Amino acid sequence: MDREFRVIRQDSPSGRASYVLYQVCYDEQGNIRQVSADAASPSRDTIDELREDLERMRQALELPVLSREGVLDSLETSGASAYGRWMREQIIEPSAEAGTPLAKAVSHGELACSELRRLEALADIFAEKRRKDPSFGLAADSVDD
Repeated sequence: MDREFRVIRQDSPSGRASYVLYQVCYDEQGNIRQVSADAASPSRDTIDELREDLERMRQALELPVLSREGVLDSLETSGASAYGRWMREQIIEPSAEAGTPLAKAVSHGELACSELRRLEALADIFAEKRRKDPSFGLAADSVDD
């Protein structure tokens, strides 16, 4: 996956806009697949690495600004739907008082458990459909005639 810094516009409930720099990962087709949970902040092991990151951050200012809703919608419809829902529900929820994003602490374990429950529910649905139709989910050429 390609990763780059991008500016994302976030509108507060009061309508005030703020612009925040995030790391965004894209798949081979250019679809957004991941967004960093926290705003980007330069911190590297060497001055050269820090200089490179700062330059990449500066280059993000030359790219079109992404909207928060557009990024979340893209995540939810691009095959990363669970990740998009998680980002919407847990990470980028606006704070009414501050008018800025409020990051909630959610562990990878919590996300994994949530996804496991969703996958188990899908497996149950698939198994039920297979019980009703043994050829359900099989490619047409793999079904014995």
